[in-house]
Amino acid sequence: MTPPSLSDSSDAGNLALGSEEFDDVRSLNVDVTASPAGGVAFPVSGRVTFASCPADGVVRSGSREYGVDGTPLVSLHTDTPLYRDLAYGDKGDDVTALLCFVKLL
Repeated sequence: MTPPSLSDSSDAGNLALGSEEFDDVRSLNVDVTASPAGGVAFPVSGRVTFASCPADGVVRSGSREYGVDGTPLVSLHTDTPLYRDLAYGDKGDDVTALLCFVKLL
């Protein structure tokens, strides 16, 4: 069963679109694809003190694009959802997935 914190958001929000005129004699082929809207959920509360966007636009597991109150947050993706706060001595598939990630660092 999917924990409520991992369920889909009902409100994807809005994004204002703008345009800018650009004149160039060269031709350019552009492929545009739509992807589902996604949000960024932080496991802590506080002030966002750091945010960056990767040059290629892809957030990779193990990267640090955000910080809250000066503490960097690590973007993490595992095949097993990490849906609970962990403490020393906890066991389970989510603990094993996290330990495997830490060994990669």
